Amino acid sequence: MPKPGGHSIMITILLVDKNEDEVTRISEKSNSSYLIQAEGSRNGEEKFNHLGWIDEYSPTLFSRDKMPDLITELLLLKQQVSPPEHIHHIDDIIQLARLCHKLPGTSLIFTPFGEFYGRQRKRIES
Repeated sequence: MPKPGGHSIMITILLVDKNEDEVTRISEKSNSSYLIQAEGSRNGEEKFNHLGWIDEYSPTLFSRDKMPDLITELLLLKQQVSPPEHIHHIDDIIQLARLCHKLPGTSLIFTPFGEFYGRQRKRIES
């Protein structure tokens, strides 16, 4: 599902605690080709309302209370991607989101910056 005319980068997904200290991280080379779903959410389609916030330019933080909706979107995305390694990576993200939902004070950060995720990011709030 690469974006027409675009290039694909790696988005790192970080599980962070309430102080934004990293608990764990996962990533896969070129995963932005299927994780970034901006077209769907910005053209009136609501199926990727949360994934639509992820982009190649800034970190995006999802609070613990957004995990059920994020998991639903990831399950939908999983049905639309191939090859198997992409599906496995989405499964890993779903597991991380489930862990985040269970652990009070945690959030997930999707960032194109890998080692540096900074303080400037879009917060997805209730």
